[in-house]
Amino acid sequence: MVITEPMKDLAAAAALGVDVVSVPAAATMALEAGLDSTALRQLAGLTEREIDAASVLLRQALGDLGEPIPTKRDAVMHLARGVAGAIVRGEVSPVSGAREIWQLSLRADERHLPELDTFVYGASEWESRPEARAAFEDGIRRQARTLVDG
Repeated sequence: MVITEPMKDLAAAAALGVDVVSVPAAATMALEAGLDSTALRQLAGLTEREIDAASVLLRQALGDLGEPIPTKRDAVMHLARGVAGAIVRGEVSPVSGAREIWQLSLRADERHLPELDTFVYGASEWESRPEARAAFEDGIRRQARTLVDG
C-alpha cells in the first residue's frame, strides 16, 4: 500500500512530537487516496477541540497502514525537504525557510546534520550581517535545490 505524502508528513511530525493541526485534513486526503483504517477515519473526523487525541490515533493509523514512525533524523530530513521545496518554488522566502529548517534541525537526535548547515548558517547570521544577505539567499536557494533533488 502506498502511503500518501500528507501521511508521511504526519508520521514525521509524530516522530518529532510536533503538534499538527492539519491532522484531520491529511487523514481525509489519505482516505480519498484509497487508504483506510478505523483510526484513519477517526482522525479525519476530529474537531479542533478533539485534536489532543490526534497523536495516539495517528500512531495507531500509521501502524494499521504499515507505515513506521521514522527516526527523528529521517523525520527532520523529510520535513526539511518539504520546506526546501517551498523555497525553490518561491512559496517561502529563503530566510523564512532557512529559519524553519533550523528549528527542525534542533529536534533531531543528532546535533549535526551537514545537509542542513547552509540553512542554519544563513538563518543564524541573517540579522547580524545585512551586507551578506544576498549571498545568504543565493546559498540557501542553491542548497534547497540540492536537498530537493536529493
